[in-house]
Amino acid sequence: MFARISNMFGANDDNEQGRSSPSRKADSRGTNHGGTNPMHGYNTAQCQIDNSGSVLEKIAGLYAERLMSDIVLVVGEREFPAHRLILCASSDVFQVMLMNPRWNESREQRIVLQEATECVEVFELFLRYLYTGRLKVSHTTVLPILALADKYNVKDLIETCIKYMKLNIVSASKQNYLIAWLQYTLTCGHSDISSVCLNHFKWNLEQVATHDDFASCDLELLTTVLSENDVVVHDEMTLYNIVVSWLHQQAEKLMSPSPVTTPGEPPTGLASYIPGTTSSGVSCCKLHLRRDSSTSSFDSVDRMEWLTYEVMKFVRFPMMTPRQLADLLLVPLTIKYKEFFVTRMAIGMSFHSGQWDRVKEIIRDPEPSNRLLFTPRLYTAEQWSASLTVDNLPCLPAYHTRTLVFSTPASASELDCDTQLEWIVELYPKGVWFRKFYLIVWQGTVEVPEAVLRTVRLAVTAKDVEYARVRVAVLVFAMQEGIEYIVNVVSTNYIFSADDNLLNLDDILPFDNLNDPPERKRYLQEPCDSLKIHIVISPLSDPKLGAPGIT
Repeated sequence: MFARISNMFGANDDNEQGRSSPSRKADSRGTNHGGTNPMHGYNTAQCQIDNSGSVLEKIAGLYAERLMSDIVLVVGEREFPAHRLILCASSDVFQVMLMNPRWNESREQRIVLQEATECVEVFELFLRYLYTGRLKVSHTTVLPILALADKYNVKDLIETCIKYMKLNIVSASKQNYLIAWLQYTLTCGHSDISSVCLNHFKWNLEQVATHDDFASCDLELLTTVLSENDVVVHDEMTLYNIVVSWLHQQAEKLMSPSPVTTPGEPPTGLASYIPGTTSSGVSCCKLHLRRDSSTSSFDSVDRMEWLTYEVMKFVRFPMMTPRQLADLLLVPLTIKYKEFFVTRMAIGMSFHSGQWDRVKEIIRDPEPSNRLLFTPRLYTAEQWSASLTVDNLPCLPAYHTRTLVFSTPASASELDCDTQLEWIVELYPKGVWFRKFYLIVWQGTVEVPEAVLRTVRLAVTAKDVEYARVRVAVLVFAMQEGIEYIVNVVSTNYIFSADDNLLNLDDILPFDNLNDPPERKRYLQEPCDSLKIHIVISPLSDPKLGAPGIT
């Protein structure tokens, strides 16, 4: 704010200095007879004085004491005396509204602002920030404050709110704010924070689904997540149960006698951030993506059927075992929508029985969700993954290596589930050291100098594998406020063969973060200062059985 106020007066100051500078130069030349410039001696005693804090307190006092206000903002049932100068210096939107003569607000002393209920409750905090630059935020207040900052284009406040949200994703999820944060930031284009929220949602789905705000998850958002390959979940049956839980919650909303909002209709959209042309109000954006059930042409029964089809088509039934598919026949939801579920389950059985022509036919289907049915997610079930824990990480020597050996099925199909692929995994949490060695070639002996890589590396070696096209993923765990969660996922598709049986994944964590004492605390778990990772290896195709390439 200081910078913008200074800019308002900066041009006049420059002009004054420009007009007076010639006379000063003339005086300097006229008085410099003794070879000594008296102004030079004065300049050496200059010092920079910064009393900006005191000035800021005086400006804050204008707001606190309601002194010399020249405008009144009416928000809800409250009135806030304010100063045009401060509002215009802090906000581009206020500047246009209050200084542009084409706007009615520029000629009025009392302006009504129409804000969402959540924004009304924090408007005083927002206004005080414009005067003082100080603000105390919480999980409850940060989203409506961000909405006000977006609407009035207060960029420094936007950055402050986003920074707070990034640092508090885990606790926000625990306190039922994650879905609201995610849906708002996705809609408003805050891609940096929305990607962090979305990743936490995908990588910690089982944890997020246990919280109350999961019921408010938008249909479009849920199906977007379900279509992703990097969703971390125990197995596909677990994901199915999560979707069933969400559907039950939507059914309860529809049966509620009070007005409710429910997924299923096109989004109502966000109100514009640009003020209207009348003083009757400027509407703040809505804080959540909501659907108005009153506009639906469906009754509750039809809508639940439609919702079930929309979300369940993203469940990958072929990734369930035949036993799990058989158990679904007894589930009430399957019985209720028998034709739909039997069709999807039959696709799963075709995959497990090796009916590859049928599988190819489904993959060629133009429906996008069908092409994803045969691609595994990041399953943490024991058959697809293994956990590696490094205890007492701070005490380990540089270039320490930890090794793990495990095996996974060569195919997701039950037809060849007995064939196993063996993997050797080596973790380098403290860098990689290549010793000096001599290479013997036909020209002679060549010395290869030593090299050190500052990276956290995971090396995966396929043992006795002729051909395997797989997805390798590393899940890195962290702790915050006593909650264990997945903080990072590094994954890649790779083809292992007899000639190429080694994959190096570098920077699975930032090296400096893991080896710097203050930074590594979030990655280490008590009581042994342990680093925990999970390695998931999933087959993507089965050339041995003539299966189609699955991506």
